[in-house]
Amino acid sequence: MVHQSRRGPGGHGGEYLYLPAVEKMPGEDMDMQIDESPPIDRRWRPTRLCVLVVAIVILIILLYWGLHNNSPIGISPSHVSVFLDNSGPYSLTVGSDMDVVQELDQGKTRVEISVRELLENKTKGPVRIVRSDGERYDVRLSYEPSASKSRLTRLDEIKPSTENIFFIETRCGTAKEMEKYTVDSGVVLNARQICAIESTARLNPSRPVYLLHTCPLDDNFPSKSPEYVRQLLSYNNVHVVMLDLAELFMRSIVEELYFNSRFEESRHPVEHVSDVIRLLVLWRFGGTYMDIDVVSIRPLDELGSNYAGWQDEFTIASGVLNFAPDGFGHHILTECLFDLRDNFEPHEWSTNGPLLIT
Repeated sequence: MVHQSRRGPGGHGGEYLYLPAVEKMPGEDMDMQIDESPPIDRRWRPTRLCVLVVAIVILIILLYWGLHNNSPIGISPSHVSVFLDNSGPYSLTVGSDMDVVQELDQGKTRVEISVRELLENKTKGPVRIVRSDGERYDVRLSYEPSASKSRLTRLDEIKPSTENIFFIETRCGTAKEMEKYTVDSGVVLNARQICAIESTARLNPSRPVYLLHTCPLDDNFPSKSPEYVRQLLSYNNVHVVMLDLAELFMRSIVEELYFNSRFEESRHPVEHVSDVIRLLVLWRFGGTYMDIDVVSIRPLDELGSNYAGWQDEFTIASGVLNFAPDGFGHHILTECLFDLRDNFEPHEWSTNGPLLIT
């Protein structure tokens, strides 16, 4: 049985069509049934089609951007050239969080960064930006020491050499002293100590200068340290080592002084720890030890090797020492360490230092 279908106004040429619903009537074959549902617009307006196409394109772009870029904002990463106002061993950084954009080598004054990296961060520090098409921008960036310097140097990275120069900060040389210090303090040095390290680094640019630090530090120590310490780290040859005393003393001639807590008995723990560490470091690596308040006025090259400072006509000072990592110098240090192991004096200030060397 076929039911009559109904068309909208206009007959066969009408604009609307009531679409028939198909269902099986009881006792009959499949038949056409009239559906009284609301009319459907058969016309696709051009504006709706454009909106749909644009929406699809935007969706595709967003999906592609999300897969290929972690940026929180959608900015094309077209590159610009950065010409720095000054050159040096710096890293070009953008933003207060000091995220490194690209490390700059000594003397390099141009680096490519992206517009996205500029816009995503708060910027400071004047530089001139020139894009590849010649258009100029005024932005503010910041300078920080090279990323390779913004971490601690490990003890096992030091190579034996007479060229090594060591300064030692031993305020945390014993467990009792360590309790007074926290890792959040960074590197803390006074003006005289900074001057000592900087003058030595400037006058001996080809020699590695190591600050051995007994207090706890982490790789973020530059941001926790005073500005003058960060300036010191701008020297390529200055390295900070958080000294692990257990690692240094283990399997050495004087290991029992540390592991039997002999330094804890000392009346002068900071000085006595320093007396032993300087000899042990030179015995292991060779080079020059200098007290952290010794300011240099000339390069060390003309002094040669295997020498000690002069205190008076009766005493050889231990504030400046140089020994080769092998040969005669190493033999002298070996004898000194055996003497310390057998005759360490925790109650006398100079017995383990100048008098021992003399």
